[in-house]
Amino acid sequence: MEIRFQGYSVELIDRDEELPAIVDWAERQDSIAIDTESNSLFVYFEKVCLVQLSAGGRNVLLDPVRLETLEPFRDLFASERIEKIFHAGEYDILGMKRDFGFEFANVFDTMIAARILGYKEIGLGSLLGNAFGIALNKKYQKANWGKRPLSEKMIEYAAGDTMHLRRLRDLLAGELSARDLSELAKEDFLHLCETRCGSNRPNEATWWRVAKTPNELTRREAIRLQALVSWRELIAEREDLPTYWIARNEVLTELAIHRPLTIAELRKIRGVGETLIRKHAKSLLRTLRAPLDTADLVYPEARPLPSPSVLNRRQTLRDWRKGVGLKYDVPSDVILPKDVMERIIAAAPETRLELDALMSDYPWRRDRFSEEIFAELRRENVDSWARTELESEVRI
Repeated sequence: MEIRFQGYSVELIDRDEELPAIVDWAERQDSIAIDTESNSLFVYFEKVCLVQLSAGGRNVLLDPVRLETLEPFRDLFASERIEKIFHAGEYDILGMKRDFGFEFANVFDTMIAARILGYKEIGLGSLLGNAFGIALNKKYQKANWGKRPLSEKMIEYAAGDTMHLRRLRDLLAGELSARDLSELAKEDFLHLCETRCGSNRPNEATWWRVAKTPNELTRREAIRLQALVSWRELIAEREDLPTYWIARNEVLTELAIHRPLTIAELRKIRGVGETLIRKHAKSLLRTLRAPLDTADLVYPEARPLPSPSVLNRRQTLRDWRKGVGLKYDVPSDVILPKDVMERIIAAAPETRLELDALMSDYPWRRDRFSEEIFAELRRENVDSWARTELESEVRI
């Protein structure tokens, strides 16, 4: 189905027999802009509900809700020849890996490029507005993309997220090249391709994450809250709804504290509405009336405190990358991403060779910064030794 707007058109592809022609078109491009829309705000099990493609003035929306499969596009996303252009693509890549099993190669992310270049406003709307005077309508950013049929306004919004990306990509790529930062960007784009897919299940719900002030709960209240959390998870999973649609965290906490045992008492709990009572009062009251499980209450795992040397190394590297970031006028994690910084902190390399090995998957940064980093670590070792000697003398 083709929908015409002022100055452009959008094709909504929701029949499998239409896919071969779209795949053929996409694989003939040298680059293609991509975005996705998901339904995480409306379901328990999140899924990708729309995949937007734009190239050469053509805008295509793939509808995985109605299509049997997106498997014919596997080679496109894994192609080393065809550049895939995203804006803030980590979430899109995560979702497509998880739902469709796709792998990715040769990507360009306009948000990552903008961060490397030191842009202060890196949202797509800000970048397009400042560079080209293009205003994006973000009204449907939190729409229910799993609902069908899609309105023309939603289709227009979805196409707007990709139709200008190639132009923005060319602008930013030129600036990266002019400042000799293209290889740094490619380094981060490669890491973006390696984004882990994870699960479409929400994170495990526990009583201490639900309670706003868990330390103020008695043990019995905490046990009851965990039972209520488990009750809510079962219903949300069964009905494929977000947990907060069943009952909000603060409501569960109030229920655990006051333990209403009748519908009349339920109505007195702040935040309990008629919808909750009508749909779930029976199972909720059964949960509240049940004897408490006397098994040991699970507490969050205590994390061991880092040693003074680890804390000192972390502060040293934070201070160093902050200073270098100010020099380059970029966020500090552009200079040294958190994952490699923590790797260095944990390993405490004693030689430059060891440090270079730790930074092997960040070759641009290794070649430019490992000498400085090693010097900072050596200085910290000397300072740490001096502090230890001074403390020993004071004790004597």
